[in-house]
Amino acid sequence: PTFGYVGGQSEATVLAFRWTDAILDWLTNLSIRQKSWKPYPGRIHVGFAQAMDSVWDAVVSALAKMPSGSPLYVTGHSLGGALALLAASRLSNDGFVVPKTIFTFGCPRVGDLDWAGACSSRFVNSPCFRVVHARDIVAHVPLESGILGLSYFAYKHVGLPVGVTDDGAITEMWNGVKAEVVARATELGGAWPESLADHAVEKYITALEAG
Repeated sequence: PTFGYVGGQSEATVLAFRWTDAILDWLTNLSIRQKSWKPYPGRIHVGFAQAMDSVWDAVVSALAKMPSGSPLYVTGHSLGGALALLAASRLSNDGFVVPKTIFTFGCPRVGDLDWAGACSSRFVNSPCFRVVHARDIVAHVPLESGILGLSYFAYKHVGLPVGVTDDGAITEMWNGVKAEVVARATELGGAWPESLADHAVEKYITALEAG
């Protein structure tokens, strides 16, 4: 099931999506395939699109009850981060309130190059921050280079990357660590305990509180 939260006052409204303990299943089973999925631009991860469709009516209904004119912040961790991006894109496209800011934490890649490019245009007035803790493997999948050379499996991230260390220090994203994470996880068949542990929502909370 897909879980979310909507709450707000006149000063701000928050739309937040929950993570899932089964994120690696989402990223390795057949739902990883991409497909054109209206109203999103480009090609989208099928599993993420289906999850968003399952709660979209509830999201719209909940937001309609929030104070008029309240700035909207959209966020989520893990699968929730992917859903936050889809929701922000859909809200912007369908004429609803445009998010003021989008924050994702440990977010996997959601769609292809066309999706990422269109989101950059849609979010031009909605800063989008992609926070990654340490060596979180989920933030590096699905792969951006494609699978077996198939371009329709290639994925691209959305948002300004922000790295956060265990002690809460904010760093620029790192090509070296990214290469290490992908290579090491590939070598171990995805079962790299330290990298999986860095994805835990508790690790994100601890790191951000320390900062």
